[in-house]
Amino acid sequence: MKIKSTLIGFILVFIMLFNQSISQANNNINIIVNYRYLITDVNPIIEDNYCLIPLRALSEALGFKVEWNNNDQKITIYKESDIIEFQIGNLFVINNGKSDFLPIAPKIINNRTMVPLRYISESLNMKVNYAEMSEEQYIWITDFDILDDIDVEINDNFFMLTNDPAPYYRLRDNKSTARGIKLGDKLSTVKDKYGTPMRVDEMDNDLIRLCYISKYMPNTGSGSALYFEFKDETLIRVELDPPN
Repeated sequence: MKIKSTLIGFILVFIMLFNQSISQANNNINIIVNYRYLITDVNPIIEDNYCLIPLRALSEALGFKVEWNNNDQKITIYKESDIIEFQIGNLFVINNGKSDFLPIAPKIINNRTMVPLRYISESLNMKVNYAEMSEEQYIWITDFDILDDIDVEINDNFFMLTNDPAPYYRLRDNKSTARGIKLGDKLSTVKDKYGTPMRVDEMDNDLIRLCYISKYMPNTGSGSALYFEFKDETLIRVELDPPN
């Protein structure tokens, strides 16, 4: 009996320590929406390998309105023609009039409705990127595509344009980017390879510039950018502002 009691005690301690470690890990999840930290009064959590996030905080950050039906425990978020309906504890969801199923059911934690982050973000036409940095987890939710690390690596395909006040590079005439883009390619080809840019600039002399950026922490200036400049929708210049 003593051995059995000791074993049960050991198991209970292990479970407590395991749950504590999960809780601590959950507290290190940082959500960044279009390069601004999403502030929530209930921390995101990981459950069954899915990240759950407070629905109202994310929805309102993206300009959606939220309605709560207490009798049926249903939640509706909407913006213009986009409408998504959830119910607490139910995998079934109505997404813009079509029936669908969530990977994990919404639940209430500390009076906040928690929903799977990737599903809701992508349903709202957002992109989701993940990374671990300095023992913390970061999730970027953006309405544009984010560069991969290889896209901003300096190699022999680029030459240094200036080193003042910081290094800045330009693609060589006969070389290509990490995704195979070269001078002379069409604007549509670049978008096919890189997706939606963060910004489109109309410049002097009828030039158009697409700006793509990498993952970075808000208010740090630590990110990097790749610029594609076009004349009559033909690529004439690629410049790289590398990581700081």
